[in-house]
Amino acid sequence: MNEEFKRINFFKGFFTQAKDWQAAETYHVEKRKIHNRYLHTPGIVFGAPGHLMVSASQDGTSLKVGPGFAIDGEGRDLWMSEADNISVNPQEFNPPATIYVVISYQEEKIDRRPDSANPDYTGHAFIKEFTKLEITSEKPDNDDAIELARVNLTKEATRLKNPQDPDNPGPNEIDRGFVKRAGAITSRVMLEDLGKVVDQGEIQVVPSTEKDTHILIEKISGADAHRFYIVSAYPVEEARIQWRIESVFKGGNVEYRLCFENFSKSAADVRYRIFRLY
Repeated sequence: MNEEFKRINFFKGFFTQAKDWQAAETYHVEKRKIHNRYLHTPGIVFGAPGHLMVSASQDGTSLKVGPGFAIDGEGRDLWMSEADNISVNPQEFNPPATIYVVISYQEEKIDRRPDSANPDYTGHAFIKEFTKLEITSEKPDNDDAIELARVNLTKEATRLKNPQDPDNPGPNEIDRGFVKRAGAITSRVMLEDLGKVVDQGEIQVVPSTEKDTHILIEKISGADAHRFYIVSAYPVEEARIQWRIESVFKGGNVEYRLCFENFSKSAADVRYRIFRLY
């Protein structure tokens, strides 16, 4: 990053050189990167069409990445105007392993303008900005490379699949649950910004001396049991209500439950919303 910013100042009789125009371009590029880096978190911009969705081909040997927009940790724009495909052979990654679909910023000089009479005046007229898609077994830092999806490969995996349940992908299925969402870091943060509502409603909680009152949030394989939740719960009537989230291990699976305790003598109606964090 530049130590200082100088904005070009045109005036009558100003004879510009190549370095002047380069400085003018650098000024705007660096200013935009500063804005993105300090006012936004890196990740996928979900408001853009396509939001870089990843899906498997019918035969499972390639992945299709939809168009979309992302911002990396350096504040650079990662823009894909059209969908692209990338081939994948799971056995190349020595499974069992986790592989990641990532996108990164690239640029190159294009449109070379040769000048045979004056070779010093030969150069490229434009710098092309583009993105690179790749599949890697190295976990991305979401700084130089942004994660678009991951897949937990089994030892015998030969093809990839779209998830039957996107909220709970299985082995060899595309998992978008760890994708980072780009956003403004100075605005007020709402629960809706932090996670997805997986359940909500109203339940009558009887006094805890009578029976346990709980709601099953989800049941998943113990091999991929890491989940983070935030709950908003409050009684409609006056009552002393406490709640907690429990994880119960059963037969290789994990059940996550929202449990209530009612310390009053009468039942109470409780409204709740459960958010799973991104």
